[in-house]
Amino acid sequence: MNTRPDREIKIETEEPQELSWEDIESEVRAELDAAIKFQKEVIAPSRMENWDRYYGRPLGNEIKGRSQYMSRDMLETIEWILPNLIHLFTAADFKFKVKIFSEYQGQDMTLTPLQLGQAIMKQIYTDLSTDEEAGLFTVFYTWFKDALVSGSAFTKLFWEDDFTLEEFTSIVDEMGLDELAATPEITIKQSRLLPTGQIEVQGEFERISKDQLVCANVPHWEFVFEEHTKSINDDTGKGIVTVVTVDYLRRINKALSTEEEPYFFNLEVVEGLGTDYTSIHNVDDEMKRYYDWEVLNDYVGAEAKGPKKRVQFTEWHTRLDINNDGFLEDIKVFVANGVMVRWEINPVNFIPFSKLSPIIDCYHFQGIAYADLIIELQNLKTVLMRKMLDNFDLTNSGRWFVKPGVDLDVKRFLENIPGDVFRADPEKVSNMAPRGFDRSNLSLLEYVETIKENRTGSTRYNQGTDAGTLNQTAHGVQTIMTASLKRIELIGRLFAEGGLKDFFKKAILLYQDNLKAPFVVEVDGTDVQISPEMIQGRIEILTDMGTEAQAGQAESQRLLQLSAVLMDLNSKYPGIITPEKARSLAAKFTSTMGYEATTYVSSTQEFQQAQQKQEEIRQQMQDMQMQLERAKMQLEKEGVAVDKISALGDLALGQEKIKASILMKNAEIEQRRIESSTNLKKDLFKEIFQTASQIPLSGAAMRPQDS
Repeated sequence: MNTRPDREIKIETEEPQELSWEDIESEVRAELDAAIKFQKEVIAPSRMENWDRYYGRPLGNEIKGRSQYMSRDMLETIEWILPNLIHLFTAADFKFKVKIFSEYQGQDMTLTPLQLGQAIMKQIYTDLSTDEEAGLFTVFYTWFKDALVSGSAFTKLFWEDDFTLEEFTSIVDEMGLDELAATPEITIKQSRLLPTGQIEVQGEFERISKDQLVCANVPHWEFVFEEHTKSINDDTGKGIVTVVTVDYLRRINKALSTEEEPYFFNLEVVEGLGTDYTSIHNVDDEMKRYYDWEVLNDYVGAEAKGPKKRVQFTEWHTRLDINNDGFLEDIKVFVANGVMVRWEINPVNFIPFSKLSPIIDCYHFQGIAYADLIIELQNLKTVLMRKMLDNFDLTNSGRWFVKPGVDLDVKRFLENIPGDVFRADPEKVSNMAPRGFDRSNLSLLEYVETIKENRTGSTRYNQGTDAGTLNQTAHGVQTIMTASLKRIELIGRLFAEGGLKDFFKKAILLYQDNLKAPFVVEVDGTDVQISPEMIQGRIEILTDMGTEAQAGQAESQRLLQLSAVLMDLNSKYPGIITPEKARSLAAKFTSTMGYEATTYVSSTQEFQQAQQKQEEIRQQMQDMQMQLERAKMQLEKEGVAVDKISALGDLALGQEKIKASILMKNAEIEQRRIESSTNLKKDLFKEIFQTASQIPLSGAAMRPQDS
């Protein structure tokens, strides 16, 4: 039974020992050697063949004097697919809905999580689009094409920041001096007490000159990974192996070293080693095959010395139990020419690489290339075309048999210049020309083309190169194009879910870790300042591709059909379409056409303000209508009173004059109240009665109570 022991058991434990520099270097080298070996033996061969077919390089079985034709179906198909894929992710219509649930509680935080995500996405597009070396379009074009041909392609995200030192002179009091001294960005060089009791301070401060996200494509031959890798973010080792100069390493070391320790160790050892590309770390064979020339000729030899000396530099991300506590830690290791020069705990807790695959190979890290659908058919088409061209040549030039010993100028004979004269015995020279070309064989080429279109989804219809479509109905052509784009839409969805979502999430994480200065971005038509504190929080990213990822006119046509149906229903059942929904539909339609929605459609905030203003105007109109109704009712009542006065005639007029006279006299009585008494009142009333008796009465007789 699992019971508590009667006596206390003491277990002596040893303090865990951290791995030494040599231990880490040994484990990393073993991982790296195995990864590069797997890369060279398993991944690289098929990938090199794909790129050979893309560039139309010879098959290797060519025969001198025979046709050397090479089909370029792979290049044509991939270049026709790229416009749709590029449009999806570089147009104004973002395909990702990003929310950042900010932890910032400041009073200036008025943005919703969705608005905050929209702001950071716009800034990402701005940073990557304004990069001098690799803009967003160039990065995506290279990334997508590499993935379609190689099966998997990679990019690296990193943060670039730079500072400039500027001198300043300021006059402060003691408290101000303490504040300047406590500011990390400010260095005080000199301070002087003035006769006024204030302090003159001279110093310098760091001004941020560059603070932005940067992205770079990783060539497929430089990215290496372990054999049992399943995904880009699992715990296996991954990294890049590239060639840099000694000057490059020295500059990094100078910029990132501190007074306590250098950034790179063992650089003097690396600089003293020979440039050895014969070890297992050599991954440059694939690079030479890609460029189709000896690129390393400029890297090796006696001329590559000093700062120009080339070094094989590796950035390796892996997980090791550094402190022997039983748990793995994420670490980043730098290796130069096989010598470890630095290791550190990964400061961002994620690897900065993102991966795309056009076709997922289940439970494998390396995807299936789109080129794999075409390469077999391209080779077949190449062989068929070579046979046909050889047949044409043999049919026209012939195949000649000459008996030995015949004096014949073979070179002139083969040139076959019209009108040229040859001296030879016809019986000793005979033509054994093959049978002419059978045109029915052309149907085989059409069959191969049909198979390629069915496999890839890139047809002559969506390329606009099929003249026969002019005789087809618009609906039929649209149906064929929609069906042919299904596979391309699937690739777009795989790119979004399998690579770009990870790409943008890591980009936002880099903003959270590195952003130093606020930036201003437009959110719903209003410029908003986003501070580093505002973007700290949980990130949520969803793809917003719609039911299909088809771009351009087809999607806009579906939106037009949808709007027509909704408007018709709204006319029958008012309230189905609210103004907000109508605005969203208009913005979506504008975006699918490739335009910025806010340029042609009011932003959400502007729309809400317009709606509020319209509601105020409507309320004012209702109030005015009610006032008019009340005025009309009052006029009707006054009209009845006027009719009664007219019926009474002069009697009513006399009554009004009496009332006016009484009011005037009452005013006089009030003024003379102190000076007069009862006699004055009698005189006044007497005068009133005299006035009344002089009024002519043409109507009914005045009754006593009236007077």
